[in-house]
Parts: sequence; structure tokens; C-alpha cells
Amino acid sequence: MIFEYVTDYVITGDDKELNYLFSVIEKLTHCDKPARANKYSSNWVGYLLAGIGEDVEEYICDGEFELYCLENGELRFRIYTMHGVMVGVHSILCRHFPSIKIYWSSENDWKGFFATNDSEFLYFDRYVIHKDGQQEYVVTDDDLLYYFSYNSPKSFKSIEELDKYIEKNIECDWEYHKFMIVKDEYGKKIPDDI
Repeated sequence: MIFEYVTDYVITGDDKELNYLFSVIEKLTHCDKPARANKYSSNWVGYLLAGIGEDVEEYICDGEFELYCLENGELRFRIYTMHGVMVGVHSILCRHFPSIKIYWSSENDWKGFFATNDSEFLYFDRYVIHKDGQQEYVVTDDDLLYYFSYNSPKSFKSIEELDKYIEKNIECDWEYHKFMIVKDEYGKKIPDDI
């Protein structure tokens, strides 16, 4: 299966709830084979929901998770999906674990989709920079301007000046994207064209 969206998560909340959710994820990632005889790997998001007692047949669970850790009261993991941010999964997790707060940042380079619900940028950055096949992340406008000023022959004093330079210099092999801030409305799909 080809996944188009990458969504990183940071979940905060009560230690007991985070530890339980972490144990479910850890158990799934150490399975030799899936819990059910179907086409999915053991890190299918549906198994995460099944692990907390949900009937996975009721939900679209087209993603796989990885890169998990629990440190300093923060559970971190990544989900790859076909259809963007899985707000329905967020609703289910919040129903099972009332103390948690879910922060996410999602990207789809091909569709130009860059969004986050982290409006204060506590856990995720505001900009992604693509340069020479590499990605860098920065939080503030000043950080963005510094990055481009440091890595180009010109110094930039404003975002408008930077945008004009990039537009005029087509041979320029770098670009940046600003993450749109999205308010989570649990249970509703977040459009991929915002």
C-alpha cells in the first residue's frame, strides 16, 4: 500500500493513560504476525483501536504507525495514511483516554498539504524548507529568513522579499511551506486541500 500523508503525533496527559496506550502500541510492534488473518501488518492503525477495545470494522483505519516513544510525559509516534489526518481516530482515543491532548503535524508534499493543530508550536515547527532533496524545519519567521539568508548569496529582511526572490530565481533549488493551523473538530474529516 502506498501512503501519501505523514502525520507526526505528540500526546500528553495523565501518566497512567499514556502508559496504557504506550503498552498497547508496544505490544503491537513486537507481534510476529497480525492479530487477525488479513492483509494488514501488525502496525495497522486498526489494531491500535482494537487494542483499546474498539470494533475496527466501524472505522476507516487506512494507516500504519511507527516511531513511537514515551518520554517526559509525551507519547510520540508517526502514522502514514492514504487520506490525511485521521480525526476519527483522535475522537476514539480522546473518548477512551479523557485526560489526553493530541497534537499533530501532517504533510503531503505532492498535494502541498502542510497542517498542524499545534497553534502555539509547542511540539511542531511552523515551516518546512525543502533544499537539495533535504528537509529542515523552523518555527519563526526570523528563523526562516536567517536560514535562507545563510544559505544563499542574498540577505532577506522580510517574507515578502524572500518570496519575490524565490519566484524570480527559478533555478533556485529550494522552497518553503508554512503549516496551516487547523482546529480539530473531532469526528470530521480534515480536507486535504486547505
